Amino acid sequence: MTLPTLVQNHRNTELQTGLKKAYSVLSQALDLYYAKNGERIKADSTTASQSLYKTLMPYFTNAKACGTGSGSSENAAKACVPNNSYVDEDRRNADIYKTYNGQKAYMTYMDDGQFLVNDGILILIENTVNSSSLYLSVDVNGYNNRPNRFGQDVFVFQIDKNGALRPMGAPSTDYYSENDDFCSKTSTNIYNGFGCTYKALTNKDFFKNLPK
Repeated sequence: MTLPTLVQNHRNTELQTGLKKAYSVLSQALDLYYAKNGERIKADSTTASQSLYKTLMPYFTNAKACGTGSGSSENAAKACVPNNSYVDEDRRNADIYKTYNGQKAYMTYMDDGQFLVNDGILILIENTVNSSSLYLSVDVNGYNNRPNRFGQDVFVFQIDKNGALRPMGAPSTDYYSENDDFCSKTSTNIYNGFGCTYKALTNKDFFKNLPK
C-alpha cells in the first residue's frame, strides 16, 4: 500500500473506534440518568428545548458546556458549532460541518445545547418540542478535527418515545430512507449523512468506503 492509503486507512479505523466509544458514552449517560431518576429521557415534548442539555450534562464525565448554537446571533456565534441560519456564513464555525459527500450542511438540528466530554467528543442536542423529535449527535474527534462530515466523524442518534437510543438510519428512525437519500455518495440532500449511523455500526466495510 502507498503511504497516503495507509494514512487514510488508519484515520478511518480511528473514526470507527471513535463512533463505538461515543455510542457507549451516550448509552452509559442515559442509563445513569435512568438509574438515578427511575425513568428514561423520552421524546415526549415534556422538556423545554434548551433545558435538556443542562439536565443531561451531569451524567457525562467532565462535561463542559459549549453553547446552544441558536438564539440571538451573538449567542449563536459563541457556540462551538453555531446554527448557520442564525449567523453570517463567514462567522466563526458557521459552516464547519459538511454533508457525507462534502456539500453544505445545515446546523438546524443540533442547536439546543452542546457540550464537550472526555477525549474531545462533542455532544450536540436537538430537542424539537413541537414535533417530539429528540436527537443526540456526536462529533467523535471534536469540531477542531477533520473531516467534520456527517456520516464520517459526525453521527446522529435518535431517542424515541420509549426512551430507546437508536442509531439514525435504522428502520423507523426519522432519517431512514430506502433510497439512501440520507447516506449516499451522490445525494444532494442537505441532511445527507444523518442516516449513516446505523450503517456505520452494522456494516463492517462502511469505513473502508467513505467518500473523499
